Formats: sequence, structure tokens, C-alpha cells
Amino acid sequence: SSDLPRRQEILTNVGLKFEVVPSWFKETLDKSAFAEPYEYAVETAKQKALEVARRMHEKHLKTPEIVIGADTIVTLEEAILEKPVDKQDAYNMLSRLSGKIGR
Repeated sequence: SSDLPRRQEILTNVGLKFEVVPSWFKETLDKSAFAEPYEYAVETAKQKALEVARRMHEKHLKTPEIVIGADTIVTLEEAILEKPVDKQDAYNMLSRLSGKIGR
């Protein structure tokens, strides 16, 4: 349930044959409901995979054997940074992240 080229490359490199089906899951989970930022990412990835599995079941009348869901977040000082809304917001976010070490 990811259409990011790097994720596709990883799956190809390990010899998997797969179909990319982007999820239609709306990323509207309440971030404050999660004790740690990674828990939000895990739940979002799970919901994306479940949405794709349900849709594929309806389309093909069977559930795929495996559905892999993924989500990426950016955090700064334990706060999840949202996707920038425009170029200025992206610039501000990158400025805040400049010089910081990612993990």
C-alpha cells in the first residue's frame, strides 16, 4: 500500500513480486492518542494495509495473501511534524530541522 519508489526497490531487491495499490485511508488519527510518535506511524500503516486488503477483497472477491502497509513520519523533539501545506511551510519546517540528526 505504498507507491514510494524506495519501498518498491527494497521489495524488488529481496525478490518479491508485488502489485502496488496505494491506500485511500485518510490520515486523520488523533496524534495525541499515542504515547510515542512511532505508535502513530505503526497504527497509520496498519490502517492503510487494512483498507487496501478490504478493497482488494471486494474487487477480486478474495483477500490478498500479504498486504504491506507503511508510513513515514518526521519528528522534532518528540512532536510529529505534519506534511507542509505550502512552500513557505516546507521552508520553515526544513529550517527547524536543519542541523539536526535524523533517526
